[in-house]
Amino acid sequence: MADSGRTTRRDRIVAGEFVLLTCGFALAYWLDHLALWLGWAVACVVLAGVTLVSFNRGFEPADGD
Repeated sequence: MADSGRTTRRDRIVAGEFVLLTCGFALAYWLDHLALWLGWAVACVVLAGVTLVSFNRGFEPADGD
C-alpha cells in the first residue's frame, strides 16, 4: 500500500545521515587533507553499518509526533 506522503522517523534518520555525511565530504574536499578523507570514509562505513544493523534488528525509533 502506498504511503500517504508522511515521512517516518527512519526516513528522517536517513536524511539526517545524508546531510551529515555530505557536509563531512564538503569539509574534507575543501581542506583536502588525507586524514580527513580517511576519517570521512570510515565514518561513512560505520554510520551506514550501524544504521542498517539497527533497522534490520527491529529497532523502531519512537515517532514522537
